[in-house]
Amino acid sequence: ASSDDGDVTITIPADLALKIDVSTDDGSVRSSLPMTIEVEGDHHWSGTLNAPEMSLTISTDDGDISIRELLD
Repeated sequence: ASSDDGDVTITIPADLALKIDVSTDDGSVRSSLPMTIEVEGDHHWSGTLNAPEMSLTISTDDGDISIRELLD
């Protein structure tokens, strides 16, 4: 998922196994899911959720990134 000038919000199940890499030039990154963070910086981080078999890359130039838990 990517955006040049807008926010990106991803909603995923908490039991999904996923490697996530996110970056933003001028925004912030937030997650409500318990992830293992491997690389963390002001505008970039990489982490895992459960035992990952898939990967997801999210980027935006001027927006925020939010990762939320999909609730039943």
